[in-house]
Order: sequence, then C-alpha cells, then structure tokens
Amino acid sequence: MSHTPPASRVALSRQTHRKSRFGCLECKKRRVKCDEAKPVCQNCSRRSTPCHFSSPGATSHPTPPPSISPLDQHIPSIIKSPSLHDSTSPPQLANGLNDAQVHTLPPIHSVLSLGFDLFDLEIWHHWSTVVCYTLSEDGENLFLQNVHKIAFGNAYVAQLILAVSALHLARKDATRRLACITRSNAHQSSAINGMMAVMSDDTNKNCTELYMAACMLVFCSFGKGPQPGQYLAYSDYGEPQWLGLLNGVKSILEQNRSKIYPEVRPTFEPDPNISNRAPTEEVLPGFSKQFDRLRQSIELLQAEDPSFKKYLEALERLHECYVATFEYNGQKGIKISSHMVFAFLYRCKEEYTSSIQSKRPMALVILAHYLVLLAQLKKEWYLEGWVPHIMAAIRSHLHPTYKHWLAWPSQHV
Repeated sequence: MSHTPPASRVALSRQTHRKSRFGCLECKKRRVKCDEAKPVCQNCSRRSTPCHFSSPGATSHPTPPPSISPLDQHIPSIIKSPSLHDSTSPPQLANGLNDAQVHTLPPIHSVLSLGFDLFDLEIWHHWSTVVCYTLSEDGENLFLQNVHKIAFGNAYVAQLILAVSALHLARKDATRRLACITRSNAHQSSAINGMMAVMSDDTNKNCTELYMAACMLVFCSFGKGPQPGQYLAYSDYGEPQWLGLLNGVKSILEQNRSKIYPEVRPTFEPDPNISNRAPTEEVLPGFSKQFDRLRQSIELLQAEDPSFKKYLEALERLHECYVATFEYNGQKGIKISSHMVFAFLYRCKEEYTSSIQSKRPMALVILAHYLVLLAQLKKEWYLEGWVPHIMAAIRSHLHPTYKHWLAWPSQHV
C-alpha cells in the first residue's frame, strides 16, 4: 500500500544541478562535466586534447557525414560553403589581380562553429586592420590576400592567425595582457592538434596550409618575447624552440616546394637581378674589414683543425645575407629585406647549428655577427627585446679569448 512521504522529508531531498547540452564534444564523449570555456575547456586543456563544440542545431548529430575531408573529421562542426572559384566573376584582389590570375586556393569553409566568441572577433579585427601589415614588407600578396583565404578553409591556420594577433594585442593593451596571452596559448594548442591530425595524411595535399601554419608558429614563438634560457639558435636545455620551428618550415618547404603556391612560397636565395642594392658598408661601417679579419682568423684555425671549414661556410652564407639585405628605396632611404635577414639560419648546415647549440666559441662569434642583421629589424614588434637578450647570453657563454670579436657587433646592435 503506497503512502505519501512526509513534507519534511521532501524538503530535505537533494536538488540536482541544472544540466547543460552545450559542453564540448570530447567531454560529452567521456561523460564528464564541461565548464564550456571557449575555445578550449579546462578538461581538454588539462588533457591536451582537441576541444570542439557542436554548432547550434547540430547537437543531435555529432557524427560527421562520411564524405567530409580528414580536416573535417578532426573538427566535426566545421561547415562547408561554396568555393570562391565557383563565382562567374572572380573578385578583385588588393593589387588589382583577379582570382583567375592567382593559383587556385583551397575551398572556403565557415569557421564560425569552432567556438570563436566576441573576443576572438575583436582579435581577428585587430589582425586584419593592424597586425597583418606588420608582417608584410610590401603590403601585398602573402598576408593581405592569400593567408585569409587559406585560413577560412583550414581551422588551424585561422587559430594561429588569432594566436599571433592576440600576442600583438597583449603588447598594446596592458590591462588585458594576461587574457590575450592566455587566449593565444589556447589557440596555439588547438591549432597544433589540428596540424598533427592533418600531417598524418601522406598525400601532401595540405602542404601549403601546413607551411603557412608553421610560419605563423614561428611568429608566435617570437611574439611571446625573450624567454629565459632560449636564445633563438641555441638554448640552455635541449633544442631551441624557435630553431625547431624553423626546421619544420624548412622541411615542409623543401619536400613540397613545387606543391606550395608561389604566392606564399618565399625565396631565401639572393636575387642577382636587383639593381638598387645599397652597399652594406654604407649602412654598417667597418663591415668589410671586420669580415675579412674574421675570415682570416678562421682560415688559420682551419689549418690546424679541418672541422673549422663549417665556420668558413657559415661566414660566407652570412656575408651573402649582409650584401643582399639592403636596397635603396627612393626618398624613403634604405629598405631592409626581412626575408634575407631570416635566410641565414635557414641556409646554414646542421653541423654549424649543432656547434651553436654546443656553445662552441667560433659558432657563437658568428652568431653575434648575425645579430647585427637581426638588429636591423628590432623595431618590429615580434623581435622586441630579442637582440640584447641573445647578445647578453653570447657574452656570458663565450670563452674570454674570443670576446674581442664582440666589439664590432656590439657597436651595431
């Protein structure tokens, strides 16, 4: 015989928490409570797993259709939209070229369902109105045209654009510095997961996107500012982060050069056809004499130790970069080719970069001379503080008998 429980016992019953259907897909799969923080919830951040939220109206269909691409499988909520190239009249690009004159780029997809919020929209606006112009020498092609199209079709490129832009915003808005850096780190973590998923595909069809993403990771590494124990080409522990990223860019570029769109493909070789070269001696007085002295010293050391040949080769690569970096730019004065500044470490052989990591004296001396070139870009926001940070480390690590070689570089950094 049933009976009604006393009212007092009903009042003591525990009330359950309000359930939510808006947690991330990973937490739903694991059946754990999600804090719904975007773009990466706390559970996924702690476990270093991809964090994705389903789009409104799609919560009842978390499984992607079988016809989607490997990238879509990694990000189930991505929504396909028609390609720009389906249009009968290609849109005009910033430099007057239409889409038919640019190599075919990937289809454009919506990334609105990746958990981006109003803060991300602000960061994207900051990218498109400010940051992209700081990463392009001539204001054309790479960052003002193609990277946006690539980003709309590849979530991890879009996330890395946001990551770089957030780091720039952190420098401009001190009141939100921590929030910007935290958001940048979250986007980087999620993007790396996406890159790893795509890299498992050995068809090389994503090489342009991966190359762009790797370049953005390099800017992220610089944009974080000087880090304790990290000195660009070497570190106090293990492989330097920046050099590892540069090697990743190098690997993708060299293995897939013919497949990467020429609009985003750089050249790290001096262009012999440029007629407006500015003499390096005019920009950096004493350059020729200093390099001659250093070359002669290495040749003497090589006579006793053949392994010093690697330093002669590195010095020659550096000399080529010095000569190719400066150009006359009309009434604006001297123009600096930033890609030639970064070309030095890109072109160096592994036996030299390994010697830097081993803190071999002559390797550090040559690196100090490279800092003179890098210092020409010290006004760029992402290089702020790096040159004095690295020079101080070299001065600390260099054997006393080699420190006189730092006199000329120190004058020009």
